[in-house]
Amino acid sequence: MQVQSPPYSSFPYVRPLRSTNVASVTRESQWGWPEAFIALQVLWGAVFFVPGAQAYRTYLRAMPYIISAASLLYYFRRATGEPLPAAARWLLASAVLLSVNLLHPTTHLMAGFGQIVFQVSIAAPLFWMGRAVRNERRLTTLVWVLFGSSFLASTVGILQVYFPQRFLPPEFSVLALSLNPDIVSSLTYASADGGSVVRPPGLSDLPGGAAVAGMVTMVLGLTLAIRSNQGWLLRATCLAAAALG
Repeated sequence: MQVQSPPYSSFPYVRPLRSTNVASVTRESQWGWPEAFIALQVLWGAVFFVPGAQAYRTYLRAMPYIISAASLLYYFRRATGEPLPAAARWLLASAVLLSVNLLHPTTHLMAGFGQIVFQVSIAAPLFWMGRAVRNERRLTTLVWVLFGSSFLASTVGILQVYFPQRFLPPEFSVLALSLNPDIVSSLTYASADGGSVVRPPGLSDLPGGAAVAGMVTMVLGLTLAIRSNQGWLLRATCLAAAALG
């Protein structure tokens, strides 16, 4: 049985599926690695709430970048002939420029190479997500996953303000403390009742880390609330989440 994809999409960077079979459409609409990857970017910091996790901080912090780079290798293990997104060309040019800087006489070769790998890992989803997410429905699911994960991190941040003894991480970043022993105290403010409140880290080990999750929750909450054909209950939930963020 053949189905034809819509002639256009409201998401400009999602290329519509060409004529294909129902099994392929169903498979590409199911949950999978892209959704897990998006959730991990937000929820991975929960690992630092495990006592003693700071001893492995370098490996734990590096893991999301390693996963991103590995996904790039996986989805580009064979050529498909599909063009890259227009923005990818600028990122490739930036990577070339970074590589050329390795020739500068004052460049530390290993540090420079590590920086290039780091930047490529950050930019990698722009390249491989286009092959993993093939339709608007799947992209919408990714937005909801990001919204839900950020909402959870924001909620933890709120709880950390009112119940710090229970919800703050047992240890803050040893790297940040080694660079600035006063980082926690400098990111602490006085509450209305005169108590001291550490800026909530959310699902991270850095004071103030919940701010990013709160921003994403607010922006996506408002965006999802004003979508057409949205039920009133879901709309109200999105607005409440945006307010919390």
